[in-house]
Amino acid sequence: MGQQIDIPIDENGAIKADIKDALADGNIFIGDSDGVTSEVAMSGDATIANTGAVTIAADAVTTAKILDGAVTSAKLADPTLHVLEQAVAVADFDDSGTNAVGFIDLLTDLPAGAIVTRVGLSALTGFAGDTSATIQIGDGSTADRYSTGTPDVFTTAAFVDAGVVSGTAYDLAAVTPRVTITSDSDFTSVVTDANGAITISIFYYTV
Repeated sequence: MGQQIDIPIDENGAIKADIKDALADGNIFIGDSDGVTSEVAMSGDATIANTGAVTIAADAVTTAKILDGAVTSAKLADPTLHVLEQAVAVADFDDSGTNAVGFIDLLTDLPAGAIVTRVGLSALTGFAGDTSATIQIGDGSTADRYSTGTPDVFTTAAFVDAGVVSGTAYDLAAVTPRVTITSDSDFTSVVTDANGAITISIFYYTV
């Protein structure tokens, strides 16, 4: 495997002399009684390959030594912005019979620890039939928890800002978002044009 090299060590465990001898491949083989081996390259950039544990001093790694691609939000423990998104059609809403309110619970929950920042509405095809129809996004208990605005869903639009959070932004446990549309008459009047559709986007951080 390699030649034996005797390296003088002082009482503090430090190497007392320069290492001059190397193997044919230009690397020095270092082994201990447990068979843990390493190789230290003697030419070009030095690399260390170790089959055992390697201890690195806390101040040994500087920013310049870290590749940009290796720096991720997860490694930095930074919060990450997510989006919960679902397209819904007017036919998906439950109008509870003769109620003026229609609602739908989204298929995906906001995870425990989510902090909602804003709600956006995109790809809106007008829910023709009742110009009074407005939309709110909440949690099933508070209709407008995740949106301060009450934009109408009658007018076709590429994007509508539903506003910032009006209630508690942080979710201790997973929550199923509920989308509510309210009109000033029976909800059936909102769905007279079956082409009504919208994409709900809930933006949130996780910590």
